[in-house]
Amino acid sequence: MGVALITADVLAADRALGLLAVERLIFEQRFGELTRDKNPWIVYCHHGVRSVYATQFLKLHGFDALSLRGGIEEWSTQIDPTVPRY
Repeated sequence: MGVALITADVLAADRALGLLAVERLIFEQRFGELTRDKNPWIVYCHHGVRSVYATQFLKLHGFDALSLRGGIEEWSTQIDPTVPRY
């Protein structure tokens, strides 16, 4: 499962992909919606900076979480060009 830590302008696109898309300004208020299952949460943002903060925050609150290094931008250009860039 993934958490998209994004700005309001790309919120709808990530929700359409079935991700929990959370605006970065309200992330700390909504993290309680996440489950603590066996799989780590993959947290990403555009370039991978905000997701590092969010991953550290989740770990401090007992979640298994990983940050997508380079963000969706790097994933889209280096790994899977079919993933939309924003």
